Amino acid sequence: MAAEPEFVAYPHTPDFKNFVKSYQRATMPSRGKFFGTVKLHGTNATVAFRKPYKHSPLTAMMQHFQSRNRNITAQTDNCGTVAHLGSAPLVELVNQITKIQECGVEWTEILVVGEIAGIGVQKGVAVAHVARFFAIFNIRIDDRWVDMRQFASVSLPSHRIYNAASWPSYEMDIDLAEDMAETTEKLFELTNKVTSECPVGLLLQAEMLPGNGGRGPSKTGEGVVWTMVQSLEDGVALDRTALVNFKVKGEEFFTTRKQATAKPQPGASTDEVTKAEAFAQYALGERRFEQGIEFVQDHLVQAGTPDESPYQKRLISTFCRWVVDDAMREEELTWIEMGVVEARGRQALFAAAKTWFFAKCDER
Repeated sequence: MAAEPEFVAYPHTPDFKNFVKSYQRATMPSRGKFFGTVKLHGTNATVAFRKPYKHSPLTAMMQHFQSRNRNITAQTDNCGTVAHLGSAPLVELVNQITKIQECGVEWTEILVVGEIAGIGVQKGVAVAHVARFFAIFNIRIDDRWVDMRQFASVSLPSHRIYNAASWPSYEMDIDLAEDMAETTEKLFELTNKVTSECPVGLLLQAEMLPGNGGRGPSKTGEGVVWTMVQSLEDGVALDRTALVNFKVKGEEFFTTRKQATAKPQPGASTDEVTKAEAFAQYALGERRFEQGIEFVQDHLVQAGTPDESPYQKRLISTFCRWVVDDAMREEELTWIEMGVVEARGRQALFAAAKTWFFAKCDER
């Protein structure tokens, strides 16, 4: 029996607020040029290409597919990722990448990371009304993330494999040592333009299918993902083994109940339980619950029962565990600032998630 391919988790992309707070200025440039691409509302997917040795020929190359959380196959697919990509001549992507990189066969691993989007993947956005596609948004060659501006041509359009860097994109110089008020305003101003009318949706509008309650397809975009592609600080190089990026999403895609500017203030209460409950109320937006349901659906696929409903009370632990872990990770700086005891925070999150999940089960 063949060994399970190594799973390489795609790095978590923080929101801008948490990115600024956690940024390691001591080891990374405080000033940089950031490249922004439209954030597609779909599901994360990676194609991993590996060779046993650096000089091995392409005939020795193996490929496998990943979702955000696991390796996937035709039997354990996620949103049709393997079905969509498995029939494409993916070696052509490798040829395009190595030609640009000028590395020939001298590599051992290439990761092509992107988003599967289109009909049946997500809802409420412009790209949800077009035929299924894969959009590349990052590439890693032997532990080093590339500058996607140089790799924007890597694609197989005839197989509906596109490149997010080839679509409308943005650049911004950001000094992370300065006050972020003006930068934040610019980022959200641009994000609001994307959410009101998705640039990718405009490009693909000829394919649009009727939807949105008979009012025509949605024009909504999710937001923008920004990646540092160049250091602007003298003497401090950009470490390309680290993916320095952040996301700015439209308000309707927030995973919290309120905008970040309206979050509970540190020290607002000295009672541990009250603070934990206030944190849970802030951290658990409808979108985070929806993501928890998506995780449960993926769990059912792995269990070999993809047609089962995720709204079953026996699945409460699977749902709540994911929601709690996700909220504690994504909002770590918030609960620390509020003085929330971790165990209390987890208890409050679990209780709120359980209430939401049971209510949804009872509705059905």
